[in-house]
Amino acid sequence: NLDTDLRQELIRIQKELFILGADLSNPTDGTVNRITEDMIENLEQKIDDFDTQLEPLSNFILPGGDITASHIHMTRTIVRRAESFTILASQTEKISENCIKYLNRLSDYLFVIARIINKRKGIKDVLWESQKR
Repeated sequence: NLDTDLRQELIRIQKELFILGADLSNPTDGTVNRITEDMIENLEQKIDDFDTQLEPLSNFILPGGDITASHIHMTRTIVRRAESFTILASQTEKISENCIKYLNRLSDYLFVIARIINKRKGIKDVLWESQKR
């Protein structure tokens, strides 16, 4: 079960993804940004807020832990792929730059959310260690 604050956060993100979908499926001439700077700044603020609750990272971590955190990590990789496809589409279509920024920040946001879930469940990050030969 997700804590109420995280559940509300993810519901808000789902609503914003519908707005993003509208931007991508029906682009404007650039005068209307359905994905706003405020939405992007809100993601950045939430990343900063949640990050203060976590141990600083000096290594990469392996995705995993609690099943919900693992699902969030998988979602993060899907968002990264969506970001790549959106950048590619922007080469031939009019795509709001805010859509690309939002997807970029969303993947970072999801990374922090997955770490928060694991921390609240008492699951430590598993550090990735290079296989030096």
